Amino acid sequence: MKALALAGLIASLASLPALADCVEPQELPRLPNGATATREDMVAAMKAMKTYDTAVREFTECVQKGNGNHFQADRAVDKLAATADKFNNELRVFKQRNGA
Repeated sequence: MKALALAGLIASLASLPALADCVEPQELPRLPNGATATREDMVAAMKAMKTYDTAVREFTECVQKGNGNHFQADRAVDKLAATADKFNNELRVFKQRNGA
């Protein structure tokens, strides 16, 4: 009985590193105000959005492989979508202001 309990403990501890592989992106990109932003601000925000998108994609792929919590993956995708919507709104304001 002790051997079975020990084997179970070892198996559960061995799975911990796999769970630790999926790290949910926490830091959202800083989005500039489209009414006052410079072109450089908007380009930097676009690059930050791409980086954030990649991090969320990698996180969700990790979760789909069974190494994480699907609720967290759904939440990360929702945060990405909301942040992308905000960025697109600021980009529209920026383009209207600059006649682009």
